[in-house]
Amino acid sequence: MPLLIEEDSSNTPSSADELEDTNPSSNRKRKGTTPFNDRVLRAKVLPPAPEYEVTESPAIPGQQQGIEWLTANSKKLFDLVFANVVGRSGGVTPTHQGTCVLCFKDSGQDNSSAELRHLPSLQSSPLMYQYSDYSTTFTRAVGWFGLWRRTGVLLDNFQGHTNRCYKPMDATQLCHQEHCGMHITYELVEVKEDRKRCAAEARTARQEHKDIPTSCSRHSPPCLLQ
Repeated sequence: MPLLIEEDSSNTPSSADELEDTNPSSNRKRKGTTPFNDRVLRAKVLPPAPEYEVTESPAIPGQQQGIEWLTANSKKLFDLVFANVVGRSGGVTPTHQGTCVLCFKDSGQDNSSAELRHLPSLQSSPLMYQYSDYSTTFTRAVGWFGLWRRTGVLLDNFQGHTNRCYKPMDATQLCHQEHCGMHITYELVEVKEDRKRCAAEARTARQEHKDIPTSCSRHSPPCLLQ
């Protein structure tokens, strides 16, 4: 049932013409455009909160799957994994942005460390990442943990539970390189799809031997075109 928030009408003017000018030096009446009924309560109707189903954890009955992806520990652990992956794949640090780092080729990982027990196998394509009872592609995990902190609704969206209620979101490679683990943002899927236009225009310009800009002017953050 919608929630009605009633406003106090004890001082509500009986008509729009009785709304005083806010300028104290003026005695003119301010002409209004919305009529008011005398002594009638006005209400603002709030829409009901959306309802949707979520997936129960296969490992912990009674708990939502993936709920631990909201914890500080999940973020801390992923940062360690990310540094290890890009270090072995490209020999760079997590703050590197100059070039793409393709994260799909095994570089001789070592899972003996307890801190790296969640390290994904670099033999798989696409590269996968699992934490607790939920797994997804490594690039989606980079997008998820890229801006911290997240909310429960965003987690539901991340897992695809809210597609009927909210616009879906996903990780996007700004460089349009499928396996790059560096140039990633997390955004609406419709924006991700629109970025394909920039990639197509850059390919056409390259084929026609035209100058290609460093980045696009259509999106924020911009697509990387060179």
